Amino acid sequence: MEVKIYGKRNEYPVVGCGCWPKRTMYEMYSEFAGAVNECKLSDAIQFDFLDVNEEKIYDPLILNALDRGFHLPLTVIDGDLRYQNVLPTKQFVKNQCLKLKGNIGL
Repeated sequence: MEVKIYGKRNEYPVVGCGCWPKRTMYEMYSEFAGAVNECKLSDAIQFDFLDVNEEKIYDPLILNALDRGFHLPLTVIDGDLRYQNVLPTKQFVKNQCLKLKGNIGL
């Protein structure tokens, strides 16, 4: 499984409720990465944070999403845009770990 998180390292996600988020996009990614590592299948789940301010983005899926006004962070899982403005939850990671363990016979 390949997970790519597109965001801005030191910025907070847009919040519609008027409240201020407590974590930057990179801090959110770090928590996600920690959950992946906890499931002990980090070799089966490749994940990366791509800062759109620091890297040139060529992926048409991401460029189209940004042109359409999607909010960062964007989460792409195995080539499919799955989340905007949030990251997968620990429960999502846990479910994926169980699925991967079943697929590799653990």
